[in-house]
Amino acid sequence: MTKLKYSKKMIKRKNKIVWRVIEKPKNVIVGEYFFEEDAKDIVNFQNKNQVWAINGGIPEFLQVRR
Repeated sequence: MTKLKYSKKMIKRKNKIVWRVIEKPKNVIVGEYFFEEDAKDIVNFQNKNQVWAINGGIPEFLQVRR
């Protein structure tokens, strides 16, 4: 079972600010949110519960494409 770490990162897309939730160590984008609070909630939940740790990370079909 791998220990995963989730973090949020602010990016600017066109004229909008978007918050990304990133899964480490694979640098996979889990989600993109317009509000920092939404991204923070996902990061806190995933870091606490490690839902996808048994699979080695989030499945490919749930990842956000860059």
